[in-house]
Amino acid sequence: MKESLFEPYLRQMRIQKVLPVIRQNPDCVLLDVGCGFNHKFLTTIEPFIREGYGIDFKVPEVKTGKITTRRAVLDDRLPFDDDLFDVVTMLAVLEHLSKPLEIVREIERILKPGGRLVLTVPSKLSDPLLRFLSFKLKLVSEAEIRDHKLYYDLRELQKLFGQTGLKIETHRYFQLGMNNFCVVQKPLDQKPLDQKPLDQKPLDQKPLDQKPLDQKPLDQKPLDQKPLDQKPLDQKPLDQKPLDQKPLDQKPPGAAHPPRA
Repeated sequence: MKESLFEPYLRQMRIQKVLPVIRQNPDCVLLDVGCGFNHKFLTTIEPFIREGYGIDFKVPEVKTGKITTRRAVLDDRLPFDDDLFDVVTMLAVLEHLSKPLEIVREIERILKPGGRLVLTVPSKLSDPLLRFLSFKLKLVSEAEIRDHKLYYDLRELQKLFGQTGLKIETHRYFQLGMNNFCVVQKPLDQKPLDQKPLDQKPLDQKPLDQKPLDQKPLDQKPLDQKPLDQKPLDQKPLDQKPLDQKPLDQKPPGAAHPPRA
């Protein structure tokens, strides 16, 4: 399959944007989504990576040196394990996808925590120029331009990634605003929303059979507590007199009148 006349120039511009990110991960495992029939991007960056994989519906399946390619349609599933890649690149591919959200979610799945997706995608400003370069000047493949599903700006990209756990780290326009360059990161601590580590307990959780140290049974009273109506044992009723007390007007028996002589 022959490249369009303008394609080598466009590819070189993309490489210049992407290579600094790849060099930040010199021992990375990288996947190029939509690598093209000749996977030239992977061949160019091979010295800077540990392993490189490419996937495209038109690429022949090969394994040479660090590079492995797989032929597959980019529909809604990528044939790779979870948390596998340090970097995923998608250069001038997003605009061709019929199901962009599904593919982006798959990229999120296969990226390692902390891994990055690096992409370029034509902006909305580029539509008339690309049509002119392809249909009039024949410098860009007509088939490629006719296959474009959607052009993107920052707002469109924010809307797309806002439906995933990926976070936009860098965005800028290049080629006089005709193209987007975007770096998106998978958070380091990302877990499924309802998943907790197996050995983790909530901070306020106590074992089911454990009582707090100061807890007493509900019906138990402290040992020194008296019922509310109980009086101390040495307390006498208020109207009680001592047993040896006599009334004030009482006289001894027989002492009322002295005997007469």
